[in-house]
Amino acid sequence: MKVLFLDRDGVINKDLKYVCKKEDFYFKYGIFKLLKKASEQNYKIIIITNQAGIGRGFYSEDEFWLLMDWVLSKFLQKGISIEKVYFCPHHPESGFKGEVIELKIDCECRKPNTGMIKKAVKDLNIDLQKSYLIGDTTSDIKTGEKMGLKTILVKTGYSGRDEKYIVNPNYHCDNLLEGVKKILKL
Repeated sequence: MKVLFLDRDGVINKDLKYVCKKEDFYFKYGIFKLLKKASEQNYKIIIITNQAGIGRGFYSEDEFWLLMDWVLSKFLQKGISIEKVYFCPHHPESGFKGEVIELKIDCECRKPNTGMIKKAVKDLNIDLQKSYLIGDTTSDIKTGEKMGLKTILVKTGYSGRDEKYIVNPNYHCDNLLEGVKKILKL
C-alpha cells in the first residue's frame, strides 16, 4: 500500500496553536479535492500529529478524539477515507498549569521520532518506498527522512521556519495543492 502521511495542524487545517474544538478548525483550501484525487490514485491517507496540548493539559485525549471524529466525518462526507490517525500526546517540557505528569516523557512517538510511522507500518501493509510524508515543520520532515520516505515541506503553517532540525526535503511546495499535484505527476 502506498501512503500519504499528513501532518495535521498547518497542513490539513490552519494552525491556530492547540486546536481542540471544531469552532477553531479551519480546513485548508482545496484539501477535500486534493485528497479525493490522491485516493483515486490509490494512495491511502494517514494522519500523524504531535498533540502536545494533551500533555500540557490544554485539552484531554477525549477532546482530541471528539474533534478528530468530526474531522473524519467531514472527510467521509466528501468521499475520502482516512486510513488511520496516529497521535503523540507527550511533551517532555514541564511547567504548564494543568500539565499531565505521566505524559511528560521523552517518547519514541513524538516527531521527529519515528514511533507513529513504525506503528503504522506494523499495523498496515505500507510500502515506504512509494509513500510520502507532507509536513510544515522540520520535525515532520526529519521524521520522514529517518524512515526513508519521500518528503514534501509545504510553506503553510510553520513553513519550516521552526528550524529545529537540519533537513533536506525532496520537495518544497507553496501549499498542499502543489504538493499533491507533484506526487500525482511523479
